[in-house]
Amino acid sequence: MAAKVKNETLKKLTHEEINNLGLFDIGVVCVKGIAKARVKGYKTTLKSETEMHYTNEEKNFRVELIKSADEEFTGWSFRYYDMAKEKYEFVYLPMIACEFVKPE
Repeated sequence: MAAKVKNETLKKLTHEEINNLGLFDIGVVCVKGIAKARVKGYKTTLKSETEMHYTNEEKNFRVELIKSADEEFTGWSFRYYDMAKEKYEFVYLPMIACEFVKPE
């Protein structure tokens, strides 16, 4: 099911809507902060105002930050994409999302 929720859909949702829809159960983690331009051990492979992609150095997975529709604070949806399996995976350690943002 995780692959059926597209990043364009996530951009239209607020954090509250993401939580109410139970998207954490399929690996979408909400995180607050400003997306980092660089993260140690990752290469920034996509950078825009609404989306950031970080590919790890071994190129076997990608981390995606998708800007949420919240207007009152800077928020992102965090996703983990397994490049070998070519699908989104559940994040077993959701606190890893904090590594990719800095506090406002």
